[in-house]
This record gives sequence, C-alpha cells and structure tokens, in this order.
Amino acid sequence: MKPVSDWNKDDKRIAIASDHGGFELKKELTAALAAKGLEVVDYGPAVLDPEDDYNTFGAKLARAISVGEIEKGILLCRSGVGMAIVANRFHGVRAAVAYSAKLAKACRDHNDSNVLVIPADYVSRAEIDEIIAAWLGTGFTAEGRHARRLNQLEKDSYDDIAALRSADPEVTKWIDKEAVRQFEGIELIASENYASCAVRAAQGSVLTNKYAEGYPAKRYYNGCEFVDEVEKIAIERACKLFGAEAANVQPHSGSQANMAAYFALIQPGDTILAMSLDHGGHLTHGHKMNFSGQLYNVVPYGVNKDTETIDYDEVQKLATEHKPALIVAGASAYPRVIDFARLRQIADSVGAKLMVDMAHIAG
Repeated sequence: MKPVSDWNKDDKRIAIASDHGGFELKKELTAALAAKGLEVVDYGPAVLDPEDDYNTFGAKLARAISVGEIEKGILLCRSGVGMAIVANRFHGVRAAVAYSAKLAKACRDHNDSNVLVIPADYVSRAEIDEIIAAWLGTGFTAEGRHARRLNQLEKDSYDDIAALRSADPEVTKWIDKEAVRQFEGIELIASENYASCAVRAAQGSVLTNKYAEGYPAKRYYNGCEFVDEVEKIAIERACKLFGAEAANVQPHSGSQANMAAYFALIQPGDTILAMSLDHGGHLTHGHKMNFSGQLYNVVPYGVNKDTETIDYDEVQKLATEHKPALIVAGASAYPRVIDFARLRQIADSVGAKLMVDMAHIAG
C-alpha cells in the first residue's frame, strides 16, 4: 500500500462539501479560500435542501481523496460527527473534527489529517478562520512513530473482500480461514504463490468483465480500448523484466503457455527432449496422459543417480542420438539451479530450438 505522506504543498486545490447545516458557511468559506489563492473544488450541495443527507456529499469528497483525485478537503456540518464518520469509512482518508486552532494543528502535525471537519454549531466564525489557517499552515512531522502508526493503520483497516463480506458471509467465512492458513504456514508447493493484495485487486477488478479475444488494437469485440492499454503495459514490463523482444501475457497458466509455445515452434509428431516427470519434470513436458505426450514424440532426460542433478552429458548424448526439434528446459520439482547456457549449447549442437519453462522459478 502507498506509504502515508504529507500533501503536496504546491497543489493549490482544496475540496469542500457540506450538508444543509453547513450550506451557507460553505459559500462563505469557498469565497474566503479562493481569495487566499486556493482553487476550491465544491462537492456539494449546489442548492439548499433541508432534507438532504450529509453522507451524500461527505462520501463524494472522501471518495475523491481516497482515489487520489484531490489531496485535501474540508467538510462542514452542525456537529462534525456525521461527516467525520462518513469520511473515515474511506481508505486513505484521515478526517479529524477540530474545535480549536490548537487541535487543528495537532491533527496535522501528528496524524497527517487530510480532511478537516468543522462543527459549525460549536465554533464561532472567527474561530473557524483560525482553525482553517492552523490546519492549512501545519505540515505532517513524518517522525518515525507517527508515520509507523498511520501506515500500520492503513494496512490493518483495509478489507480487500469487503464487498463479498456483505454479499455472501458463508463464502467469506472460508476465505478468512484460508487467509489465516496461508499466514500461519509456509507454502512449499512450487506452483503456488503468495499474490499480494494489489495483485488480487487487479485480478478481480472490472477488467474481468471484459471479453478481449485477440491482441491490443486487434480485438474481435468493441470496447477494449482500456483493456488494450493494460495489456500493453504488461507486455512492456515483461519485456523489460526478461530482456525480451516480445512477450505474450495472455496465458492463464504455465500449461497454456507451454501449449502456445509448442504450437508456435514445432509440429505434431516432432521429437522433443524434456525432463521426465519422475525426475522433476512437468506433465506438459511429455507425459503420456497430457496433450504433450500424445501429440509429440517425447524423449525424456533425468538426473544423475549419484548427484541428483541434471546429467548434462546424458542430455547431450540423447540430443545427438534423437535430433529433437525442441529441447525443454525447466521443471516442476527440481530444486537445483539449471544450467540454461549448457542446454542452449546442446540445442545449438543439434539444430534444436530451446524452450525454457520458468513457471515455477520466475516468480
């Protein structure tokens, strides 16, 4: 999660919102703030309605800060309590009710408040000006203990399955138990991973609603312009990470990636040289129950009985004898470092292509 930091002092924008109880005050403060050179962004209400709900406008402002549209804001209502409750429901928002300039300064200095809530019924007009001046004029100290506490709060208060928690408590219960199991244990299954909260958020975002068959700018469906941008970012990052000229980021698993590579590099019936399943290879490396073992002529290689490492001399011997079209490097259950350069030399010596299945080691 993004570390807590003070707002950008060069950003002259400030948000403001109220309910009917603070409507007239909002108009006054908007003019006063603008006179000080600030750009005031008004999140409502636009007209006075005695029946309006404070949460409607408080949520608009808080959401804007939560998603990074604006860095700071002022909320107005009669007691300040309702607006503070609303604003603090949003991740990344630190709303504080201030009854004095001293309190306004403290909530900035120690707590990096990014939303000031003014209780209009409990402070005078002159006190309001003092409160706002103190709040805007005080920076976050960012001392170790203050930053540490706020960063921990951001982490502890985030619920990445909040929507599911209210929609399906029964399923949520088992997800919570699985989260505890993963937290308390050490996962040694090579094909599993600890996906970060950010990765899970991306995987479960609105992007999953979109059918995007094809490639960027060459889809079979309309409305893919934003999905295209995300896929292009993924391709660029993959190329940079692995030093590659091109990348396909569409496979949902290592098995699909292997199938795509086989279909691109060789023809059914061709010979492939790959690690045997019982020596640490993967099902897609030629096991007879897998498509790879059914479509291709598979010659397995394995590990040396004494060293339990890949016998590269044996790989060379098999390659020379069988002249494979493809040599597969990589494994599913082989904990040693693989000498990819040696396998590249072996492949070159017999005119074979080299494919590296790095699903379990690339991260």
